[in-house]
Formats: sequence, C-alpha cells, structure tokens
Amino acid sequence: MKATLCSKCNSDKIVQNASVRCRAESGKTWVLRIVRRPDALIFKKAIESEVVARVCGECGYTEFYAEEPQALYSAHKESLQ
Repeated sequence: MKATLCSKCNSDKIVQNASVRCRAESGKTWVLRIVRRPDALIFKKAIESEVVARVCGECGYTEFYAEEPQALYSAHKESLQ
C-alpha cells in the first residue's frame, strides 16, 4: 500500500510513481521526472528536478529530496486532469 501522508510532516501532497533516472549528459546527477501530459504522443511537457540526499554518518539512513518539489507537484496535479 502506498503512503498517503508524508511520514515526516504529515502533508498530503504526495507524488506517486515519480521515476528516478540518471541524466547522462551531466554526469551522475539523479533527477525526478513528472510528465504533465502522459497521454500525449509528443510534447508530453515533462518537469524534472534534481535529487539531493541526506545521509546519517552513524547509521546510514538516507533520505532523498527534490530540489523543485512545487514544480513537480504542480505537474503531478496537471497530469491527473
């Protein structure tokens, strides 16, 4: 079952199924990508945001964060219409 609330802040603004991939032209930068028009054959209007991580030096717990979460959420809402 997918989470419906953020485990840290309880926000309900959750983007489901964001793909994570490596952008080869910029080295090893990971990005999140949301397609605003998933049914379009061309011009799908994808939005991307680089991913940053926080790692605990003691236990190794890692969290990933999008640098542009508002843009991703807006694209996600548009894709549902």
